[in-house]
Amino acid sequence: MAKKKPEPPRKSTPSNNPTVAKRAAPLTRADRYRLYSQVLDLFKLVIWFVGLSVIVALFITLPTYYSAGKQTSLNVVYKAVADFKLHMILPYAIAAVFGELWRRERNTRKSTVEREHRRVAELEMELDRRRESSTLTPRGDTPKGLQ
Repeated sequence: MAKKKPEPPRKSTPSNNPTVAKRAAPLTRADRYRLYSQVLDLFKLVIWFVGLSVIVALFITLPTYYSAGKQTSLNVVYKAVADFKLHMILPYAIAAVFGELWRRERNTRKSTVEREHRRVAELEMELDRRRESSTLTPRGDTPKGLQ
């Protein structure tokens, strides 16, 4: 009985082996531009982070280091920030924000009433020319003399 020769291992190709990577096609001009743009965005982020680190080192760490143990205005500012009573300030800040939001909503509503009032007045005039308008202003307010 003759021994069969073992078959030589088949060469791995992308078609029969998914782990072998296919050769990438050359980049198009748009792909190169996108790649360069992303690299530049990353570079800008690194520069921003380094700049922020330098600012922190120069304007926070160094003054604290050189003024350690001395009574300075920095200590006064630090104490003021440490004694800051957020529970006293926060309600006023929230009230101011909601007051501004209320004012903005009210002005938007009055502008909408004024815009829609023109159309309603035109339709009323088409139905009855002798109809008298209400004494409200175009924005929906009561006139000053009638209050």
